[in-house]
Amino acid sequence: MPWITEGANGWVPAVLAIALLWHSWRAFLMMGLSTLLGSLAVQSLKHFIFSHMDRPAAFLAEMPGLHLVPGVELHSSFSFPSGHSTTAFGMCFALAVVWGKRGPAVGLAIIAAILAFSRVYLSQHFTEDAVAGAALGTFIGWLVYRRLYHGPLSLHTGLDRSPVRHYSSE
Repeated sequence: MPWITEGANGWVPAVLAIALLWHSWRAFLMMGLSTLLGSLAVQSLKHFIFSHMDRPAAFLAEMPGLHLVPGVELHSSFSFPSGHSTTAFGMCFALAVVWGKRGPAVGLAIIAAILAFSRVYLSQHFTEDAVAGAALGTFIGWLVYRRLYHGPLSLHTGLDRSPVRHYSSE
């Protein structure tokens, strides 16, 4: 699980967003904005509204049966919502939109759920932290999707071009 949880660290969607430049600006923005706005929302919530919410490690004395994974450094504060869960669901939502097929979307939803579960398994978050992060990541991904694919930006055909691929003049 320690290496699975790395799949929802911020560098992963950053690399994916850059890779999506080979597809189109729209795909890049879908990934970049979904995860960046999700991260900004999470950090704002953690530091300004829910700063008093502690992680499971803060309750070790009250929870003697808490599952601990050797070698995992436990954090004790800024629990709610889970940033990894927000990133996982925003990232997988963006990939599902770019891919545009139902089958891979189901697989991506399962991957996002596993990434979110890894945070609970590693005792870094409570279940409600992961569920709130999942909801937040999905909601922000949906908002970005609505703007890019159904809002005013959907009419900008330049967003459907790749800045790195060369197109023939045929």
